[in-house]
Amino acid sequence: MNVQNALSVGAVPVSDRFIDEYMPQANGDYVKVYLWLLRNAAREVTLSEAAGALMLTEGDVERAVKYWQEKGVLTMTGQEEERPQTDDLRSRYRGAESTRILARLKLDDTFRQLLIIAQTYLSRVMSDAEIQVLAYLYDGLSLPAEVIDYLVAYAVDNAGGDMRYIEKAGADWAANGIRTEEAARNYVKSRQGKKKKKAESVSPRIVSSDRKTDYNKLAMQDLMEKLVD
Repeated sequence: MNVQNALSVGAVPVSDRFIDEYMPQANGDYVKVYLWLLRNAAREVTLSEAAGALMLTEGDVERAVKYWQEKGVLTMTGQEEERPQTDDLRSRYRGAESTRILARLKLDDTFRQLLIIAQTYLSRVMSDAEIQVLAYLYDGLSLPAEVIDYLVAYAVDNAGGDMRYIEKAGADWAANGIRTEEAARNYVKSRQGKKKKKAESVSPRIVSSDRKTDYNKLAMQDLMEKLVD
C-alpha cells in the first residue's frame, strides 16, 4: 500500500528573528532577494538569474546582497560571478547591447524616476548616449539612485552638467564605496578640503628686484653666447 501525504509541500524555513527584527527595516526588494536566495541556497546562482526571476535589475540584486551581508544575515561562501573589468563593463552600456539593457531598465520605476530628475536638473531631454551613462552608473556600478541624483545636481552646479564628468566622478564614487547621499556629500567636502589645503601649502616665490636683475643678465648673456656660437 502506498501512502501519500496531501500536506507534504516544498517549504523554505524563515527564522522568527528575521521576521521580527530584520524584515520590518528592509525594503520589499531586499526581502524578495533574501527569500529567493534561501529558496535556492542549495545551488550556485548568478546575479542575472536572480534579477530575471525577481524582475529586478542586477544592480538591485547586488545591492540587496550587500545589504544582507552588512547586516550579518547572509554569508556568501562562493564568488557568484566575476563582475567585468571597468572598461569591459562600460562597453556593455554602449552600442547594440545597451538596447537590451535599457529595455530592461524601462521596467525599473526607480531608474525611470531618476531619468526624470536628471533631465530636470540638466534642463534638457537626455540623448541616448547620456542615458547610457546613467544606466552604467546605476545598473553596472550599482550606485544607488540617491547618490546619482546628488551627483547630477552637483555636476550641474560645478561642471555645467558635463556627462563625461558625471561618468568619471560616478566611477570614482563607486570605487570608493559611496552608498548614500550623505556619504557622497562628505566625500565631496573631503576632496575639496584636500585641494584647498594643497593650494595653501604652495606659497608664492618672491624674487627680489636685485635677483631678478641678476637673472635677466645671466639669461641675456647665455643667449648672446649661443648666438655667437
